[in-house]
Amino acid sequence: DPQGGHGSLLVTNYQMVFCYGGRRGVCVPHLTVVKVAKRDRATDKNSSDWDVGGERGSGANPLTHKMGMVNMERRDTTPMTIIIFAASTLIDVSNDEFYPNPTRQCSKLFEVLMSYTFPRSLTKVFAFSYKQSFPPDQDGWRAYLADDEFGRQGVDTSSSWRVSHVNHEYTACDSYPRKVAVPTGIRDWEIKKALEFRANGRFPVLVWKSANSE
Repeated sequence: DPQGGHGSLLVTNYQMVFCYGGRRGVCVPHLTVVKVAKRDRATDKNSSDWDVGGERGSGANPLTHKMGMVNMERRDTTPMTIIIFAASTLIDVSNDEFYPNPTRQCSKLFEVLMSYTFPRSLTKVFAFSYKQSFPPDQDGWRAYLADDEFGRQGVDTSSSWRVSHVNHEYTACDSYPRKVAVPTGIRDWEIKKALEFRANGRFPVLVWKSANSE
């Protein structure tokens, strides 16, 4: 919001969500951020940015008394600033830690955002944290069963999609599975004809759908 607002910030390993004023949360995926920087009152005491309406000293309103800032820039060049006030609190749910000190809050928030925005290892990226687990004795070749997956997505009961065997021997596209879901209105002979002008034989297929949609 260009006008800004007081609210709460939720940070996960995928995105940050800012909620305020009863409005729908503003979601910002970490990988859309290209720059993160911080400033805090303890090390930048002379800046005029810290005080609102001339409030200084112990008489300052803790709800408007700025103690730290985390500035970010997104890939679309949109700037964002998270302001930490004297009354702010920070809770690290994953480690069950509470940070009452605003200066420490600023450092912790900056540290967390940097680790998610610019991960040192790809294993720290969201996709590696949220993956299906398999038993040690699971046959990897049977981890994905096309019929089960199509059933889960509702393809077998959909009037808009059908299962095609055009790639049964991997002759249409060697990087596609044997069974694929395609629109009901497209026949296999039409797919074979289209392969003549498709790069590497890759033709449009269903990748994902909600079980509740057509």
